Amino acid sequence: MANDTLELLRKQMLRLKSVTLTAKDKICFMEETECNPVDCPYAKGHFDRINDAIYDLLIHEDNFSREKIEEYAARHKVCPFEMSLDMSLFADMIICDYNYLFDPHVYLKRFFSEGVREDYIFLIDEAHNLVDRGREMYSATLQKEEFLGLKKVVKDYDLHIYRLLERCNKELLELKRLCDEYVCWEEEEIAPFVRGVIRLSEAIDHYLEDHEDSPVRKELLEFYFKLSHFLMIHELLDDHYEIYSQYTADNCFELKLFNVNPSKNLRECMMRGRCSVLFSATLLPIRYYKQLLGADEGDYEVYAKSVFDARRKGLFIANDVTSKYSRRTESEYYNIASYLHRIVQMRTGNYMVFFPSHAFLKKVLEVYEENFADEQVECLVQDEYMNEQSREEFLMRFGGGRSAREISSAFSTELPKTELPITELPGIELPITELPMEDPPACKENFLEEVIHMEIEYEEDRTLLGFCVLGGIFSEGIDLKKDQLIGAIIVGTGLPMVCNEREILKKYFDRQGDNGFDYAYRYPGMNKVLQAAGRVIRTAEDIGIVALLDERFLTTPYQRMFPREWREYEDVSLKEIGHYVERFWDEWL
Repeated sequence: MANDTLELLRKQMLRLKSVTLTAKDKICFMEETECNPVDCPYAKGHFDRINDAIYDLLIHEDNFSREKIEEYAARHKVCPFEMSLDMSLFADMIICDYNYLFDPHVYLKRFFSEGVREDYIFLIDEAHNLVDRGREMYSATLQKEEFLGLKKVVKDYDLHIYRLLERCNKELLELKRLCDEYVCWEEEEIAPFVRGVIRLSEAIDHYLEDHEDSPVRKELLEFYFKLSHFLMIHELLDDHYEIYSQYTADNCFELKLFNVNPSKNLRECMMRGRCSVLFSATLLPIRYYKQLLGADEGDYEVYAKSVFDARRKGLFIANDVTSKYSRRTESEYYNIASYLHRIVQMRTGNYMVFFPSHAFLKKVLEVYEENFADEQVECLVQDEYMNEQSREEFLMRFGGGRSAREISSAFSTELPKTELPITELPGIELPITELPMEDPPACKENFLEEVIHMEIEYEEDRTLLGFCVLGGIFSEGIDLKKDQLIGAIIVGTGLPMVCNEREILKKYFDRQGDNGFDYAYRYPGMNKVLQAAGRVIRTAEDIGIVALLDERFLTTPYQRMFPREWREYEDVSLKEIGHYVERFWDEWL
């Protein structure tokens, strides 16, 4: 999005050099990221060639995108990641992940010298995510089982480290004996363990300096980084932190330094620049986000009026279903599945349904397929574990990219049997110049299958119903425009699952005089709902529906969190939903 915006500005005569920083493991040319001259040919001699690579890219391009960096890095045989960092010194704008500003280990030290404030402006997109990202970056965890595992590895190589590991393990064992479900600790109560970690970290540091070729170097180095992070976070402990221990799902015992309120750490990072602008479509309620994102008294807040016509979005709230645990029965699953059926049968198109969990999703999916599925509706399900290729294939079905069918539509089925230059196929360069003289539809299918190595299926218009999870990979950050998505159906209020950490958050903010339940559960849940609903209307021409299937959305605590664009909605029952949705589509189509 940022790159696209810059390209639009460049067309309006803006002269500005920008660089996009990509994570090392994604941009690395090697199958495994081993940053040393022995294992990586791009690291060997990198410094001999990097200046020529930088100069070449600098004089020929204004946009140092990932693709351009990879192109020039490959041409000059240098590390693309290190080259991108070097190019940042010559850029007017840097496009990067949060961690290059906020992460205590990864932040760009070449720009942010200790205690020095420069003329930087930070534009922070999707700022609603920064609360949890901040907590994650400024928290630290160590597990007892990690010490036991490393003991077995180093026993035959260094007895001093072995004994220090045993000492740390014993200190954790003392804490474990006092821990039932979870226990919050005072700083002095974990002091003996911390002293042991300090001694262990120093011993590993000395060993690594003296044993560059040790068979256990890799394991020790990885654990040393964990210890260093833990000790660094320990130095930051104050009243914004909670220290607690618990048992994990696989029965490991862990001690965590939990940055409950990340505002102080985030504010200090943003103080490295002249000013910060944080924006998101879902910074509601604003007081909650200002409090946790480090805003100072008097900092401005702006609610930008939407450019979209609110009438083009039909908002429907069900008054007779819910995702409450006490109501999770077969009859409730059936009613929710009935809602899906009655909504999508009003208009053929692409819909996404968002559920509070994979388990809930599976229950409703089973009922829907058993009672309502037909040949006109295809169900597509988000799996619990999806790699990048699976995610892309899922979105491709909704038209998020140039699908095989979209590409094939560049050919007309009425084409005469004459030569067709391939240049007429948008966005594709091929090493051939014309199509064979065959029947156009068959030729089109065979030709594309050969070119893109995919089997082409031609289907009649039918509804695509995506079953997804709230807060998951498809509930935010995707851009499906116009008919690529005409409806989002949201089941439940998005409340996070009750767990030790959420309960610690709740109690912490209760003690601060805030509503702990809101801060730990309701606000994060509502943000997931707003993000999922925001997938529908992406341009001023879009028309679509949002259905909130939970009666709690009709209560005051939730209505207070509604954006201004949600003032008009329909309060509906299962019997009424079909009528209201049909009426909405009739008004616009």
